[in-house]
Amino acid sequence: MKILMKLLLFVLLAVVPVFSQSLHFGIKGGVPFTDAFDIAVGSGPNVTSETQPFTVGPMVDLELPFGLGIEFNALYKRFEYSRAGLSVNSEGSSWEFPLLLKLRSPGILIRPYAAAGVSFNRLAGLARVGEVAGIPGVTASDTKLRTGFVLGGGIEFRVPFVRISPEIRYTRWRSETIENGLSAVLAGQNQAEFLVGFTF
Repeated sequence: MKILMKLLLFVLLAVVPVFSQSLHFGIKGGVPFTDAFDIAVGSGPNVTSETQPFTVGPMVDLELPFGLGIEFNALYKRFEYSRAGLSVNSEGSSWEFPLLLKLRSPGILIRPYAAAGVSFNRLAGLARVGEVAGIPGVTASDTKLRTGFVLGGGIEFRVPFVRISPEIRYTRWRSETIENGLSAVLAGQNQAEFLVGFTF
């Protein structure tokens, strides 16, 4: 994965000066189809994922010859989970940094496309908020970092002054333990979401 990431970065840096007129900036946002967390099998209390229903962040899209392209995103989302019967919630934020190679079909106004690449995820601000033994407080935990593979596909519409690109995206993350206990809380490995990009 590190080799692929270095290769994509090298290509991006090499072609930006040549194809700067095909460099587009914008914003991408959407909603998740899957929960942020998985619960390991065990006999502990149930855990409910309460992921906030949005993803949003800036994007850069570089068009290359032969229908190829490179896209980079910085996507932000909030998450929260709670244990049944306990007055303690755990919450935090997630930043994802996907770097994708895109292949667009020929077209002028409407162009279907497929995308694949790698993504880096930073789970930060993980904290337990609530009462423990009757004492209110906040207990912070470590920041988690993980990597994953990304696959996606969508359709790009070109209208005056803006390009709109709805897509379905799937990310397979490396497993990461968020909290151990009678039932371990794991950051979800399978992530599916609907995203829409707006570039200018």
